[in-house]
Amino acid sequence: RYHLPKMLLLWRNVFPRSLKELEAEKARGDSFTWQVTLEGRAGALCAMRSFVAHCPELLTEDVIRKLMTPIECAMTMMSHIPSVIKTHGAHLKASAAMVRLRLYDILALLPPKTYEGSFNPLLRELVAEFTLTDNSANTTTSLLRSLCHYDDSVLLGSWLQETDHKSIEDQLQPNSASGSGALEHDPSSIYLRIPAGEA
Repeated sequence: RYHLPKMLLLWRNVFPRSLKELEAEKARGDSFTWQVTLEGRAGALCAMRSFVAHCPELLTEDVIRKLMTPIECAMTMMSHIPSVIKTHGAHLKASAAMVRLRLYDILALLPPKTYEGSFNPLLRELVAEFTLTDNSANTTTSLLRSLCHYDDSVLLGSWLQETDHKSIEDQLQPNSASGSGALEHDPSSIYLRIPAGEA
């Protein structure tokens, strides 16, 4: 509780606050700067997701409203990522996919009424995500595996079967090429993905 105001301030300052700031950022950044920026923003969204998941007693209306500022900035930034990837290279796809995945993770935990004003841009992003219409950044961030019933493992392959090393297989398999959720690209998967019984 004591550190919450500082955390909210840090999370808010990780993202550009206006479209003008975002445009200036796009104009001056190079490839390495964008990689570091995207990884930092994915980390901030992951920290916000952990906060929402593990500190529900601190989620007052005011705190949720303050959380929505960086989340809305992240949504705005995501609509500009394809041009950044086109300008600075396809190697940024994995980092952009992590930002998208973390954004979807936190939105899934928040009540939809808190971001109903952002449904239009979110819907555009989701349509582009599912249809892979943006050829310059068509790295997927599939959450299908986590939503499927155990009996549906026939569709997804034998790696979904219950084994003593299932959590490791789960982290190595999904979206490995893009980095989304893969153990080698996502340090947070160590604590976010392992079910309590398998730790």
